Amino acid sequence: MAAVPIYITDCRIDWGWATRTDEERRILRAYHPRLDDRDHTVETFTALLARASAELPGVAIAALVDDQVGSRTLLLARDGAVTPVLVQDATRRHSITLGQDDKVRALLAADRDALFPVCVTASERLAAGETTQSRGIFFPEPMLAWLGAEATRLDRSLSHLVQLAWTEARARISTLPDRDAAAALREAHPGATVAMQTLYFPSALLVEAEAEAARFDVSLSWLFQLALSLARPAITA
Repeated sequence: MAAVPIYITDCRIDWGWATRTDEERRILRAYHPRLDDRDHTVETFTALLARASAELPGVAIAALVDDQVGSRTLLLARDGAVTPVLVQDATRRHSITLGQDDKVRALLAADRDALFPVCVTASERLAAGETTQSRGIFFPEPMLAWLGAEATRLDRSLSHLVQLAWTEARARISTLPDRDAAAALREAHPGATVAMQTLYFPSALLVEAEAEAARFDVSLSWLFQLALSLARPAITA
């Protein structure tokens, strides 16, 4: 019987962004989304980190990954070679050298936005090979409750319904001249609590949505709320 793969649940990567050249940053922008957001085992993560490291000669990279069974591994990469250091497993802490322990503490304490202080667009992620992407989308709780009820009724995921809403509404959204015209069609929920929901989208859909959000100068959350407002009758039907 084949072994069940054990997936990474969290990762932090120190690329040394502040000291990288423009060309090195171009390479990082291609690799970081593929390492940070995709489902990986430690083995597949290590293999991809080695490929990134090979394209960055002389650059030291450190990554800290946690997996589903409680193990934490420090990965030290340079010139295409990756050295794994087991920091802890599910039952006990392992002894590692002082320098490595300092690196682990630094990665755990680091602000993720400081480790990789750029926003990679959906277009860049698509160019890097990501056909599916996740986003944290904020909804007023009444809208999210309706969306959850419809997902249950139709036996579909929340991601599927928001994708459906975009498909139904995007032609109309593309004809709206500006944000004011769009705002008049977006459901208002004054005073409602807002909640974040992680959703998954085809990269091509996100490229379209990001372009419209930029045109209206709004967030993706605002735009998908508009799409749900416009598509509600079609989804209900």
